[in-house]
Amino acid sequence: MAQLPQFPNLGGKFTGGQFSGSLGSFNLLSKLRRTYMVIVGPGAPQPELDNADAISSHMMQKLNFSKVLLSDDAKLEQLSKFANLILVGGPGANEWTFILNEFINPRYDIKVLKERTEGQTWAEYILGGGLQINGLIINDTKVASLNHTGILSTGKQTLPRIRPLQIMHVGGWTFEDTCCMTKAFLEDQEAGIYDTIWATADPTYTKCPVDGNYKIKTPVVTPSA
Repeated sequence: MAQLPQFPNLGGKFTGGQFSGSLGSFNLLSKLRRTYMVIVGPGAPQPELDNADAISSHMMQKLNFSKVLLSDDAKLEQLSKFANLILVGGPGANEWTFILNEFINPRYDIKVLKERTEGQTWAEYILGGGLQINGLIINDTKVASLNHTGILSTGKQTLPRIRPLQIMHVGGWTFEDTCCMTKAFLEDQEAGIYDTIWATADPTYTKCPVDGNYKIKTPVVTPSA
């Protein structure tokens, strides 16, 4: 089964220009190999921003550096060529989940209904019916869309990146599903499709469900070599 990776604690601190700490200073490429950008949609409710912060803090317990960025941040396009990425929230909320969907497993079964126009924000594009999300795809098998479903995904992207870098995704069909998957990620659960367990949706998105939990439904199985 494909597990979410376990990373060593390297014991250093990012100071902007270089790392310092028990390992001393090392070059920029080495730093970026241990750098994760946690990407969340610009219109995300506060609990989802809090989830992104928690994911970033979790990675910093294992890595030297992690930072939360909004998906419309101008720096992201350049940083994405060098740094590892963690995508929080589905493609309806997070543009980068759509951009990198083909590189992750499980992924969303997406049909593009119309192209995004110049100057149109991602929120405007989605509200205008730009995408149709039909379900999930795991190991090339389509799975119907359902509420109370979440996914943890892993993958790698090569070109146009400097080297193959890791991509992880924490998402689901609803805000509550993503909350449950954040809990799963923080508990280092494996990649796959999950049943999410929560009783009451919050239409105001002011807090994650206090009873939120998860159960693995379909893990990602790596074919034997």
